[in-house]
Amino acid sequence: MIGRATRLCDEIGKQRFRIFDAVDLYAALKDVTDMKPVVVNPLVSFEQLAKEVIEGKEEEFRRASIEELLAKLQRKKRALKGEAEERFRTAAGMDVKELAHLLKNSGVGEAAEYLLGHPALAGFLDRTVGNVAYRTVVSDKADELREITHGYGKHGSGRPGDYLEAFRAFVENNMNKLPALMVVTQRPRDLTRDDLRALKLALDEQGFGETSVRTAWRDQKNEDIAATIVGYIRQLALGSPLVPYTERVDRAVQRIRKAHRFTDPQNKWLDRIATQVKHETVVDKASLDMGQFKADGGFARLNKVFDGKLETLLGELADEVWKDVG
Repeated sequence: MIGRATRLCDEIGKQRFRIFDAVDLYAALKDVTDMKPVVVNPLVSFEQLAKEVIEGKEEEFRRASIEELLAKLQRKKRALKGEAEERFRTAAGMDVKELAHLLKNSGVGEAAEYLLGHPALAGFLDRTVGNVAYRTVVSDKADELREITHGYGKHGSGRPGDYLEAFRAFVENNMNKLPALMVVTQRPRDLTRDDLRALKLALDEQGFGETSVRTAWRDQKNEDIAATIVGYIRQLALGSPLVPYTERVDRAVQRIRKAHRFTDPQNKWLDRIATQVKHETVVDKASLDMGQFKADGGFARLNKVFDGKLETLLGELADEVWKDVG
């Protein structure tokens, strides 16, 4: 039965299996099998394991914590896709494969030093791929739906207005501590993709994820606006009007086209860049050396298409996106 359970099944996204041993048979088998639990306690958090590695006194205990952290990371890596994967790289300073290699091959002291130098990583992993406590609740009472509420804040108990006020206070109090906040509010054209990822990571740590902020705004103001986290920051810090981000980009492109005489190839590339801006929020020089843009020649080729002025054009586009005009 255990052998069947270990078989992969990508069709259902299988990541784990559990043994329900009603007669304590596993205890009799454990000495004659190499199969051991991958994670000793599946509910222990990444933050707890990191703390054990850093602060533990016994070498054997700390090594066991590293192995358990590594096992949890390997089991959860499928959840690190898309934006989550980019934020992981920001928090870890490397990709999942590189981190797994480091944890597997480094000494306890080296692993502890790494975890100490990347304090945001464990918390990010707990928030992103989480530790779900699976419990079976048995009751002989009839189910009854009494109310549906949405709580805000780290503990999910806050009201939307209080949550937005806390977000405003965080932005105002950390303007000098998080350089990206100053860039977002004063010089949005200078915001890079790396800056934005780091800013989102810092906000997530405080419970101010983009989805939560947008939902709180909807519940408090009775309006649902896909303005991106940058738009909400600028609204709370500067009073900038909330406008759906796609509309901002479309209007910015229209104004840029009025200010320039583009050739047909330039217009087509501008449309592609605008689409990417809508998807990524920020498109900088590094962005154009990735993905499909890289396959099409990257920044160097596009810069030639725009007569060597592409970087200036990207800055102009960012300025127009965040210009508060009708």
